[in-house]
Amino acid sequence: MLYSKITSVTFGTPPSLIHTREVTYRILVTDEMMGNQCSFELDPDSFETDLQFTVNEANEKGNWSCSYECQDESEYCILHQPVDEKDPELLQRWVHTHIHNSKNDSADPESDVSSALIGIRAERLEFNSQVLGAIGEIIDMRGAQLGELILKGSIVNGGLNLRGCTIKGSARFDQSTFDAGVELVGAKIGTLSADGAQFRDRLLVKGVNITSDLLFEQITVEGVINGNEIAIDGKTVLRNADFHDISTFSDSEFGKSVLARNVTFRRRVDFSSSWFENDVNFKNTTFEAELLLSRALISGIADFSDAVFEKQFTLNEVTFRKVVKFNTATFHKGVSMQAIAFENDISFAESAFEGPALFTGTHFRGDVDYSSAIFKKQTDFQNTIFGNEATFDGVIFDDRVSFIRTHFETLASFRGAKIEAVADFSNAQFRGETDFEGATVRGEFDFSLAGDEDQQHQIINLQGVTIENGVLPLPEQGNVIYDLEEATLGDAVIATGEIDRPLEHYRLVNVTYDGFDFSRGNHREAFEASDWNIHRTVTEDTDSNKWGIWKLPRRFGIFLTGHEDTNPNTLESTYIKAKNGANQIGDSIAASKFFQREKLFRRWSHRSKLTDSESSTGERFEGAFGWSTNLGFSIVSGYGERPLRVVGSSLAFIFAFALIYQFVTTGLFDQGGFGMHLLFSFQSFITFIVGTPPGATTVTVQLLSSLQGFFGAFLIALFVFTLTRSVDR
Repeated sequence: MLYSKITSVTFGTPPSLIHTREVTYRILVTDEMMGNQCSFELDPDSFETDLQFTVNEANEKGNWSCSYECQDESEYCILHQPVDEKDPELLQRWVHTHIHNSKNDSADPESDVSSALIGIRAERLEFNSQVLGAIGEIIDMRGAQLGELILKGSIVNGGLNLRGCTIKGSARFDQSTFDAGVELVGAKIGTLSADGAQFRDRLLVKGVNITSDLLFEQITVEGVINGNEIAIDGKTVLRNADFHDISTFSDSEFGKSVLARNVTFRRRVDFSSSWFENDVNFKNTTFEAELLLSRALISGIADFSDAVFEKQFTLNEVTFRKVVKFNTATFHKGVSMQAIAFENDISFAESAFEGPALFTGTHFRGDVDYSSAIFKKQTDFQNTIFGNEATFDGVIFDDRVSFIRTHFETLASFRGAKIEAVADFSNAQFRGETDFEGATVRGEFDFSLAGDEDQQHQIINLQGVTIENGVLPLPEQGNVIYDLEEATLGDAVIATGEIDRPLEHYRLVNVTYDGFDFSRGNHREAFEASDWNIHRTVTEDTDSNKWGIWKLPRRFGIFLTGHEDTNPNTLESTYIKAKNGANQIGDSIAASKFFQREKLFRRWSHRSKLTDSESSTGERFEGAFGWSTNLGFSIVSGYGERPLRVVGSSLAFIFAFALIYQFVTTGLFDQGGFGMHLLFSFQSFITFIVGTPPGATTVTVQLLSSLQGFFGAFLIALFVFTLTRSVDR
């Protein structure tokens, strides 16, 4: 073997390759190849991509001409003979000898050396566990047409240029190491596999057409990836890959699923204007810089679960046709998904938003799940539309959150949510079931809803909610009912609206009042308008300005259609808590009203023991005694809150005993008639003057007089108590 004398052909390196120095082709000629010059020409215009031939490389027709000698009697060299005419073993041996462990001792150290394999035709080229080329030597296979190219476990010291090549079968670079740039721009490949490969410089795959699969599992690319306008008909596997520099895949088409689990993108990755015809899986992937998806179309499921976004994640004009998952994802610098539409379900369950979260103007047409998500900074859902179920159960908002003018078309659930700062729902609209059960709002809570005139009796479930500060007014339209059972109200404002009895729209069963001001704003007027009845709401078939009671669904607990269906123990507890809340802020008037209601429902509790068929005899006796004493206390003194009732009861007591005296003292009073009996009854009642009948008295009269004196002293003491209590109120 010897080197041909035409080895001095030089030309500028194609600008897309790593090196910018001139390239010297080292053309190795074997004994078998001696003869006429190969007549093969490569027309660059026949390729869809630019092969980047320089002026020095093109002949007078603008084509590239082969400089090798013909093979035997063929008009072509062994590289360019038709595949069915050449000896594949001879070709493999020649190429192997040409580039395997090649040295560039004869090359100018200031120039790159290229192993010229331009336009090579071969059924299969295979180099397993080889060291190919010298440092700085480019293996130039532009325009090649191959059946298969196998470089498994090899080390390529210089660059590899496959621009415009066609590989009908597989191009396999598994476990190989490329120390310089690799270029496949405009190539057409069946399957491209580089599992476990290392690319220490840039990888150019712009415009590549892959008719089967792209397999880049556990790949490491230390340089830039330019993958614009690639088309992959099969699946794309990037699992466990590590991309150190900018990765660009914009304007590309992915025909089947994209599996990019556990990938690390250390610089920006760009999928702008790309089409994903199937599922996309970026689960547990780390994006240390920006992820660009603007104008992309994802037709399958998009899964970003457990992903980590180190920079702000922005979605602009992205179309998702199916489910999108961001479960347990982490957004370190925030997220912006404004003015875009999600056609199907999307989930952010258990995700962490450590920066601002902006969803302004977004339209969610499917279910949305933010359950147990954590928002560390300001969160904005202004003008957002939730077309289906919106779940925020267990969510935590550490900073201000805004739902201004937000529309919830069906279920809106905030069960167990924790809002540590301002929560603004002003002009928001809830059209379906609304559930805030167990939520806690520690900041200012603005629940000034817009209302919906087409909706009658919209229930807002606020059971068990804690509102430390805020407003809960009635909307101007519709008929909203706030169910606040077991809630805790702090410095809040409720019962504001342009209706006569606004309190009928608040169900305040077993509410704890912690600093709630019953006299604040129009609270006093609202409570008085409802006669201090806080557990009943408007009926479904009556005007809101008329008194009625609405029977709530069974899942809301107590039926309120009437006293028979109401749990008296629960209602007694309701008014005890209201009384305690009024006492806490020193509102004696409200405390008095709620105390009377408390005693009323305690009497009902006694009656339930009396009438319950399952009660024992002892329980029934206890119920009868409690009911009667409670009723007597109510009649005589209004539960100690109405002194005039004591006066009336005392006069009735005196008059009743006068009638008794008239019946049992016949003949004892000769003069005065009934007036003398009334006087004697009055004297016996106050016991300060000893009443003495004019004639001989009987034991019966003395006993009745003493008994009346005993009860008279009791009623006088009760009068003093109620009078003093009323003055204190």
